[in-house]
Formats: sequence, structure tokens, C-alpha cells
Amino acid sequence: MPTSLANLSSLDNLDLSQNMITGGIPPWVANLTSVTIFNLQSNALSGGIPSSLCRLPSLAVFDVEANQLSGMIPPCLYNLSSILVLSVGLNSLGGTIPSNIGSTLPHLLNLEMIGNHFTGLIPSSLSNASGLLSIQFEMNNLHGKIPRNLGTLQNLSVLELSGNQLAAKEADDWSFLTALTNCSKLRLLAIANNNLSGVLPNSISNLSTDIQILDFSQNQISGSLPSDIGNLKNLAVLYMNANLLTGNIAASLGNLNALHLLDMSYNNFSGQIPPSMGNISRLNWHYKKIHFQRTLLATK
Repeated sequence: MPTSLANLSSLDNLDLSQNMITGGIPPWVANLTSVTIFNLQSNALSGGIPSSLCRLPSLAVFDVEANQLSGMIPPCLYNLSSILVLSVGLNSLGGTIPSNIGSTLPHLLNLEMIGNHFTGLIPSSLSNASGLLSIQFEMNNLHGKIPRNLGTLQNLSVLELSGNQLAAKEADDWSFLTALTNCSKLRLLAIANNNLSGVLPNSISNLSTDIQILDFSQNQISGSLPSDIGNLKNLAVLYMNANLLTGNIAASLGNLNALHLLDMSYNNFSGQIPPSMGNISRLNWHYKKIHFQRTLLATK
């Protein structure tokens, strides 16, 4: 990054995204005291995130996604209450997510930390950032339970938690799913490739009718698929593959007219494929976008 930029004290939007910029984020960025948008995503930046960034009093968007950054996010960055968007995904960052992040970043709208090495728990304080639209923690090393108070986030549209070590063993551990039925704007819920076990609660059928993507694949979920799953009339993608589901395929799946990707493979379903599924006109049977491998299904 050219040092001449350090003289632009009135600059409010620094966008150098999608280039091939190398080296580190220089400490002189602290001179850009008017910057509200700091976007360096999709470059080849390395090293750590400098704590000097914490001296940007009006910083609203911090986006360094898809670089080669490492180390920990400076604690002071989590205290910049002006931040609306914090996007650090696809780097090699680590450490824990502060337990009070929702209190120190109360105006947060988008929190994107996918593909890093973050550990620890999902902070329940995220419920204090009441305007949150998107939480993306995919492909990290988070563990523990999914906080049920995420269901108080009325504007939440995307909750992506796949590829962690999150657990559910007892029925109460699934209470987060019932709580999420209060999120009327939820469109994507992905909790694939975790350590979720036990029976899927019937409340999954009461999620927002706006939901378009559900991915619960690669867990140890048992029991049957709730019979009212067909209530989710705008569902376009449903992945339940690689679990321990049993019983019959829910006939109400035939009500999902928007469905075009369905994977139920590697379970223990039995019985017949419901004739009602022939009503799903958008499913592309020829290109195997519907999968039932390794089940005990029969067709007439």
C-alpha cells in the first residue's frame, strides 16, 4: 500500500478490494481518521491486523476477507462501537470471539468470520446487537451449544455455523431451533458438519416461511423427519444427508414447490418415496439433484 495515502486525512472510503496487494496492513492507516469504509478484501495481504486501526473513530465497515492475515484480532477493534460490518473471513486468524461482542458492537449488522481458526463458544451477547442481519462462523473450531437467545434477533436473515464442533445431545440443546422460529426474516440456516445429535424438533416446521436454504447435513441427527416440513413453502435447498434419520420420507415434502436441491442420502429411511414428490416441478431428477443413496426406499 503506497505511503502517500497516509496524507489523505479527509478520505472517508478506502476501497482497494480485489487486487493483488501484498505485504501487511501498515500502521499509518491510523492517520486516515475520517475513514468510515476500510475495504481490502480479496488481496494477498499477510501479517497481523494492526491495533492502530482502533484509532479510526468513525470506522463502520472493516472488510479484509480473503487475504492471508494471521494472529488475533486486536481486542480494541471489538470496542469500536461505530462498526456495522466486520468481515474477516478466509484468513488464518485465531483466538476466541469476545463474550461481550454484542455489547461492545451494538450496531453490528454483518459479522463474517468464516474459514479461520477461531475457538471457544458462540457469544450469547450477540443478541444485544439487535440489528444483526447475518452471522457467519462457518469453518472454524467453535464448540459448545448454539445460544437460544439468537432467536431474539428479529432481523436475522443468515445464520451460517457449519463446519465447527457445536454440539446438541439433549432435547434442550435443540431449544435454539425453536427460538429461531421468532426470526421472521430468516432465509438461510446452515449447521452442517457439527456434532449435533438427538431428534430433530418439530419446531423446524415453524421456521420462517421465507426460509430458502436449510443445511443440517453431516451430523448425527436421529429420529424421523418432522411431518410438517412441507410448511416451509419457499424452501429451495434442503440438505439432510449423512445423518441417522429413520422412518418414512415426509409426504409433505411434496408441498415444497420451490424446492430444486434435495439431498437425503446416507440415512436410514425406509418405505416408499411419497408420490406427492412428483409435484415438485423444479426438482431436476435427471441431473441427480435429488439424492436418496444408501436408504431402504422403494418405488412403485
